[in-house]
Amino acid sequence: KMGSIEDLKLEEKNLLTKSLTKEYFDIYIWPGNPKDISDTTRLKLVIQTNHKRCKEFLENCGERPRVYRNTLIFLCPSESERISFDNFLKKKLAWHFIEKDKKLRITDEQRKEEREKKKKAEAEVKERIRSL
Repeated sequence: KMGSIEDLKLEEKNLLTKSLTKEYFDIYIWPGNPKDISDTTRLKLVIQTNHKRCKEFLENCGERPRVYRNTLIFLCPSESERISFDNFLKKKLAWHFIEKDKKLRITDEQRKEEREKKKKAEAEVKERIRSL
């Protein structure tokens, strides 16, 4: 099924993984449990979808209190940013699916438009992530 929630989540995770480098931070995308994030002196960027869980991750590392709390940096998009980003992902995936579907009967002009829209979406990825 094109554009399912799973497709969107997978695409978002792929984009985040490609766009973020581990040069300065260890990166944790949607960790499920506080123990999934190491308790070390290295800086950690934690991407969460739920603001309420950040405190749990900040205070605990599994069953014990987190020692290096000041090494955690959280990225949690607001609801309005989330909606905008999800809409962007849907359009990006739609252009991708159109490109891959060779059975579609579209004109050369429509094919050109599809390539341009897909290219534009690819160019916008980092800016869209930055706006989260």
